Amino acid sequence: MKSIWRPSELETVNCEICGTKGCAENVVVRGDGLVVVRCQRCGLAYLSPRPKRQFIEKFYDSSYFSGQGSEIKVGYSREYYDTLQASIPQQLLQILHKFGLQNISGLEVLEVGCATGLTLSKFHQGGAHVLGIEPVEEAAKTARELFGLRVINSTFEDVPLECNKFDIIIALEVIEHLLSPKAFLEKCCRVLRPGGLIVISTPNYKATELFGSKWRGFHTSFEHLYFFDSHTLSRLAENCGFENPETVYQAAVQIPATPPIIRRALMLVPGVMQSARAVKRLWGRFITHKRQAGGVAHRLWVGLQKR
Repeated sequence: MKSIWRPSELETVNCEICGTKGCAENVVVRGDGLVVVRCQRCGLAYLSPRPKRQFIEKFYDSSYFSGQGSEIKVGYSREYYDTLQASIPQQLLQILHKFGLQNISGLEVLEVGCATGLTLSKFHQGGAHVLGIEPVEEAAKTARELFGLRVINSTFEDVPLECNKFDIIIALEVIEHLLSPKAFLEKCCRVLRPGGLIVISTPNYKATELFGSKWRGFHTSFEHLYFFDSHTLSRLAENCGFENPETVYQAAVQIPATPPIIRRALMLVPGVMQSARAVKRLWGRFITHKRQAGGVAHRLWVGLQKR
């Protein structure tokens, strides 16, 4: 696969967890020609070589959240973006409840990469004191205008924040984009209060045990630089001052559509299509449960407390 990048635009990096250099094995060549490697010492998967900072920043323009970037495998697809609603994801609620946080009123909540504020707005409505940080200007503007949220248009690393300030930090689909997840987690630890909680979601690299090189994480979102599973994410976070990891898995099941010629034939038999749809739903639920139980679901959610 020929790379779309010039050699001068790329840089080689060491493992973010153990710092090992030259101890990574190739896993797969993505559609953009870049190679995902896996550290043979700690198991972390990441891009190396990868685009340099000044080229990565070009991914995150106004098209990122509009669905326009999906044509080049960057950002959110139009179909995904159209289905989003203001809500607190069920997996996030599960983690909050595991740490005894049923009531968020009065808590200091920071969302890093809050996008258009769909999740943060629900914390605001629940009585929390919220702050969002969002590097994409159009998304930050939408969050402010649509929900009246306090959102800073910047990167997390560039925003000065008070130490021991926040009760909860939310970072959904963020850590895989970062040049240094370690630096990110270290700063999160500094600005959280003792015992404070960070909740992270990210594509689950362990799903490659089921899908191999066909895993969707290798074929979409070419702006992703790191690929975590529960072990590597928890280990990195623990190195940065966190403990007590709690994990939730979110499966995404795609069942092939019935070919049109078969669907038309089935429609001639009364009741068959309704039965087929019911079986398809049950099968999807069964596969979802199996993937969640085995830890190979597509998305990983991890909550950790500051030590």
